Amino acid sequence: MNPPVQQRHFTRYEFVESPILIEIPDLSLVMLEPGNLSWGGYETPERAVDQLGVKLSLPDPIRSPQAGMSVMCDLEVMSHPFPGCAAEIPWAAGGKGEAPWTLGLRISIPEGLLSRFRGAMRDSFHLLRPEE
Repeated sequence: MNPPVQQRHFTRYEFVESPILIEIPDLSLVMLEPGNLSWGGYETPERAVDQLGVKLSLPDPIRSPQAGMSVMCDLEVMSHPFPGCAAEIPWAAGGKGEAPWTLGLRISIPEGLLSRFRGAMRDSFHLLRPEE
C-alpha cells in the first residue's frame, strides 16, 4: 500500500504534535489530525508544488472512503484557516470490525491561498521530522 521510503517521490514527515487539522464534512463529524504528511504540496528548492499528501486515521466515518473518491476539505495549519480545498483519496484500507479506516488524502491548495499556505507550512517546520 505505502511504497518503501526509497521509492517515494516526496519525503514523508512525521510529528509529535500535528501542525495541521483537516475537516472533511463528507466523511467525518470531527476535525482530523494526519499521522504524517508529504510534499506533493509544498515549495521545494527545485519547484513550487500545490498539493499536500497526508495519511489519516478515520475512526467513525459518516460513509466509507473509497480509492479515487473526491472530497472537499478545509485545512487549519498552525491556526491559519485554508477553506475550500479539493482532495482525492488515492488509497483507503480498514473499516473491518473495530479497526478505524486509514486513508491517504491528496489535497490541492487553491491558487489564491498558496502563498499563505506555504508561509504557514514554513512556520511548522520545527514540528516536523523526516520519516525513517
